[in-house]
This record gives sequence, C-alpha cells and structure tokens, in this order.
Amino acid sequence: MPIVKIDYAPEKFEDEAIQKLCEFIRPALAEIVALPLEDVVVYANKNQITAGAYPLEIYVYGGPGVVADAAAVQKALDALKEKLVAYKAEQGIAIPFNVTIAKMEWKVAIEI
Repeated sequence: MPIVKIDYAPEKFEDEAIQKLCEFIRPALAEIVALPLEDVVVYANKNQITAGAYPLEIYVYGGPGVVADAAAVQKALDALKEKLVAYKAEQGIAIPFNVTIAKMEWKVAIEI
C-alpha cells in the first residue's frame, strides 16, 4: 500500500488546487504501480515552518510489493514525473516542486 504525503506552502497553493492534485495523484500512482485505487492513500499538509524547502514536496512511500528494487523505484519515479509534468501544464502550474519515492520495509496491522 503506497502512502503519498504532500507538504505545501499555503501562501503559494490554494487548498482547492492541492485537493485536485491529491485526486489526480491517487489514481495515477495506482495505475503506475498496478494496484487497486483503494490501496493508495494520499495526505496533504500545509507547511507551518520551513527553511529552504520547495513550495510543494511530494513523498511516495512504498513497500517491496510496490517498489521491489532500485530499478522499480526509478521506473515509478519516471512515470509519475511524466504524469505530473502533463498535469502541471494542464492546470497552468508554473511553481516547481519535488517528488521523492522511497522504498520502505514495514509491517502494518490494519483495522485493529
């Protein structure tokens, strides 16, 4: 189950724009990693204090089933970047942002 966290500067992005971005990223990532939509979750948080941060940072965390090795991480990053470049052009977003994909080794207990 990949988890996407978006940290953004509220003075640069309206909540509505971030909501649209969340709604775009979720199915895009599900397609990229070949998982059902319900297995992808997205959280977005306004930055309260930053120093040297980009106005928007996207972090994708996935276990070995999502990103098995370095090649899979790079493949997913390239595919997500391509989709985000097109999305930014469609939405008229000129502000640059970063995307990070990290492989995580975790165990999860759900619906306890």
